Amino acid sequence: MINHHVLLDQLLNGAFAVEYNGKEWIIKYTEGDLVELTKKLNDSSSKYPLIWLQTGYVVSEGVSKNQTVLKGCRFFFITKGSLNDRYKKRFEDTYQFLLYPILLRFRSLINKTKGIEISGGWNYTALPLNDVDELNSKDANGKRKPEPVTIGDVWDAVILEIDLTISEDCFPELKFKN
Repeated sequence: MINHHVLLDQLLNGAFAVEYNGKEWIIKYTEGDLVELTKKLNDSSSKYPLIWLQTGYVVSEGVSKNQTVLKGCRFFFITKGSLNDRYKKRFEDTYQFLLYPILLRFRSLINKTKGIEISGGWNYTALPLNDVDELNSKDANGKRKPEPVTIGDVWDAVILEIDLTISEDCFPELKFKN
């Protein structure tokens, strides 16, 4: 087994930047549930843009016993949206010049990193998010489980749903010891 939490943080947190409106924005990374994300945002002086891996994915052993597979990862690529702008403007601005370039750089970084690969396809959803209730997880019966969280910001976000396969031999320093 490998400590994939530390690996993803080391790989993604501050790993690249995007220029938007004449300023370079360094991309931050965090992992947790919605409550943890809210605390992180409240503690940060510079909140966005952000890559957030929502907890709740499944970790399993790969075909090779030296692989860790993260199934059902939901990576949120988030920036602050505008309550006044309509979707068309948001898609022409923050999505085109900030969120989609971050998504492409994320994919490139994963593809270039020896020992990590995207498995199971590449699926994403554009989500101008005005209601945090849309993020609530679902229980075993498919019903939404409410989380008592309020986020004061309007988000423009892309949700990437992928599986990641990690070759543990490429990251021996992160293997758990018996």
